[in-house]
Amino acid sequence: MSEPILHLISTDDWVAAQSSDQIAPESLATEGFVHCSTAAQIDGVVERYYSGRTDMLVLTVDPDALGAAELKWEAPAHPDGTPNTTAEQYERYPHVYGAIPVSAVIRQHPIT
Repeated sequence: MSEPILHLISTDDWVAAQSSDQIAPESLATEGFVHCSTAAQIDGVVERYYSGRTDMLVLTVDPDALGAAELKWEAPAHPDGTPNTTAEQYERYPHVYGAIPVSAVIRQHPIT
């Protein structure tokens, strides 16, 4: 198995994903991919975007079980659309181009 990737999801969205058998957040429609992280990146993502939230889960995803969805490693995009600095270009995040099958989730736990 390849190194797992992590996806943050609200408990309500996780329940909905299990009903539809796929994880397809709004970012898939608006940006074309599902945001994911590595184990080394997850704490920073939680701190920047989900600080104080108590309804979030971390899903551990097997990248070998993504089916038709394509995994790409890309530099983070800035929320305002400005280009990344040279330093940021070296930190790549896993982006999944397509819905993540629920069957690819191998573990889940609340953010801490």
